[in-house]
Amino acid sequence: MKLSRRFILAALLLVLTAGSAWAGAQNFKLYNYSGKTIVAVYIMPSWQPYYKESDKFTGGGLPLRHGESTNINFTNNSDDQFWDMRVEYSNGTHESWNELDLFRIYNISIDRKGTIHWNF
Repeated sequence: MKLSRRFILAALLLVLTAGSAWAGAQNFKLYNYSGKTIVAVYIMPSWQPYYKESDKFTGGGLPLRHGESTNINFTNNSDDQFWDMRVEYSNGTHESWNELDLFRIYNISIDRKGTIHWNF
């Protein structure tokens, strides 16, 4: 009987902590093959209705010229899985993508057509 109780307690503990195991796992590497220079990157949870200035990536690596890459690291320890991303280019244009599963994506590249590719 004691073995059964220990097993149940261990299983319960695992279930309770599994959700937080993903928190902060959204970091990824961004590769720029767009042919343009990226001057700003915005990342926001997909449920959020619009980008705010606080969604702007402020880490190093910008501006990001064609052929360069930078690490996008999250410091908010969010439990959100799906994120929207917007990049702004030095020529004044921008592109955005919605519902990126950042629990499963660890590399993102942007090509000359504005298409993104991940986990290559």
